[in-house]
Amino acid sequence: MNDWTKELADKVKKQQDQKVANDAKFLEIQRLKKEFGPTLWKGLVAEVKNSCNVMNQQIGNIAAAVTAPTPDNELKVRNENTPARQLSAHFDVDKAQIAWEVSPLQGGERQAGTTRSGLTPRTALLSSIR
Repeated sequence: MNDWTKELADKVKKQQDQKVANDAKFLEIQRLKKEFGPTLWKGLVAEVKNSCNVMNQQIGNIAAAVTAPTPDNELKVRNENTPARQLSAHFDVDKAQIAWEVSPLQGGERQAGTTRSGLTPRTALLSSIR
């Protein structure tokens, strides 16, 4: 082999090896999301329910209530001071993504978003319904 062909072959081989490594890493991350995502989601739902209960006890009346029953991949929290206001969250296990929406806000607007980088902390969810 010439020097330039060896250099090119080495470069192509390095790119191929990097692609294999990247693909393996991607597949492992997807596997972990599917394996642990539902458990983390259930933990988040339990934390939101607990936080609503603690907040209601501190206030002395029901200010926020988790609407029940909902499917395992959904969460609905209602602001009892403004009953029309509700937080809705949906966990998509295939995408390892949470989509959420709070509506109506003052003026009838709504706020919505998604996250894939993990599960939204309970404080962000609870502060959304206030």
